[in-house]
Amino acid sequence: MADSSQLLDSNFSQPLETNNTVITMTNSANLSCYACLEIKDRMVRPCTNDKCNARICKKCIGRQVVTNNKKCGICRSPILVTSTINYGKCCESYFKVIYVLFMFTVGSSLLFLNALGKTVATGIVRCYDSTSKNYISPCDDGAVGTIFFVSLFIGIYLQGHLWRCCDCCTCCYNHKYKLCTYDIFCCGNLRQKLKYKSYLTIFIMYCVANGLIVLAHLIGQPIIKSMFNKDDFYTWRTSLAGFIVYVIILGFVGIMFAIYGIYNCIMRHAETKYGVPEYGVLIEDDIMS
Repeated sequence: MADSSQLLDSNFSQPLETNNTVITMTNSANLSCYACLEIKDRMVRPCTNDKCNARICKKCIGRQVVTNNKKCGICRSPILVTSTINYGKCCESYFKVIYVLFMFTVGSSLLFLNALGKTVATGIVRCYDSTSKNYISPCDDGAVGTIFFVSLFIGIYLQGHLWRCCDCCTCCYNHKYKLCTYDIFCCGNLRQKLKYKSYLTIFIMYCVANGLIVLAHLIGQPIIKSMFNKDDFYTWRTSLAGFIVYVIILGFVGIMFAIYGIYNCIMRHAETKYGVPEYGVLIEDDIMS
């Protein structure tokens, strides 16, 4: 901050008494910021002292208050600090929190309901034992498997907007807010234009999760029909059968990647240990032939 003595000019006499010092303000100093010594728009008097002619720009007074210097640079009176609410940013921030909480609670619950399907509406089904001619234990206890697989789908779209995390995962780490977030928009122009990319990603991935659950119902219906001769559709049985198919496909893909990785590892090891170096490019010389 500039020394207040720079603002003194003996040609003008407008004395301002402080506790121990008399400072003379100039007309030119009255128009400029006492911190940066520039004349800017929206200059303010930092204190409530009516006799003080100090002027400071919005930028400099903000910096001064942040540095815990809360006294006027001329008369040393306390700086007047008032607070106004930016309703736009306030509503935006609260909407983000409510949106994430809604997706975490209601969205996750809807995933489970989508997987269980008509099972929720029909209630617990008890199996009939033809031998004892009695209804025995519920037949819907296998729905636990469906709930387990749906729990894995929740991880597709939930992000850490409400909690901070370490920076060990660089691909999903928001360095500005230190939150574990990610987005699916990789294209340069689209990535620059879109706002709230991670929040939009939550909704898109939520739709993807529901789409995979519906597809599991469609895959599982003919499987249940052929294996158990039950004409079920949109129950926990059809979704569970579809999830098992997903596991088989993912297991097969995982085995293929493992084989490919082992093959590459063996080839790199063989090339390092037993490779014979060859130099240059082999070409056909028509003259020598």
